[in-house]
Amino acid sequence: MEHLSHPKINHPRVLAVGGLIIAFVLTFFVIGESLPVPISPAAVALLGAALAMLLAHHSQIDSVNNILRDLDWSTLLFFMSIFVLIGGLEKTGVIGNISGILAVILGKNIFLGSLVLLFFVGLMSSVVPNIPLVVAMVPLLKQYVVNIGLAPTEVLAPDFAGQFPPAVLPLFYAMMYGATLGGNGTLVGASSNIVAAGISELHGRRISFQTFLRYGLPVMAVQLVAAAVYVTIRFLI
Repeated sequence: MEHLSHPKINHPRVLAVGGLIIAFVLTFFVIGESLPVPISPAAVALLGAALAMLLAHHSQIDSVNNILRDLDWSTLLFFMSIFVLIGGLEKTGVIGNISGILAVILGKNIFLGSLVLLFFVGLMSSVVPNIPLVVAMVPLLKQYVVNIGLAPTEVLAPDFAGQFPPAVLPLFYAMMYGATLGGNGTLVGASSNIVAAGISELHGRRISFQTFLRYGLPVMAVQLVAAAVYVTIRFLI
């Protein structure tokens, strides 16, 4: 290690301004929507990206054309399409109908519902990227707990910022663990998997779906079982 050359900062001022841009983005991610004139996280992200490109252009470190060319556009289009699909399912009432089916099958059995949800979301997350899956599951879960009478209808409001009743929290924790850990099963299960595979392919090392599945599926199974044991002990016993 002592033979390796120490990294050198060639543009300290640009680094400092870039750090300020990152701090700006992170700060407004947290407080943006609570300002008198709300700023959505999407607007904050776009503004931060625009400032970063202006900084790169002004400092002549790289051109905007080169930056845009290096973006993984196929991955971005994939995620945009997934979010459009989820939005369509919500607007057409498919998600509401599924929540009604859950209410009939599970009733108020939070113990069974949590375990079923954990493994169901885990398996779904292995074939659907976990971020859009959670985007779809949150309104479904909200509608479900309202249908079975364990939460007031106020939780369905888009601007709801209150607390959910403690009795329904195991459902949301189960969804969180299922979506997070289930994404480790396949190549398309998590955003990080897709991005990493895209970067790897750009450098000449293609990761096939079958190769990832051979390693990811056993890891996912063990993680889901461990999560089920934890949720049972922590919230349901």
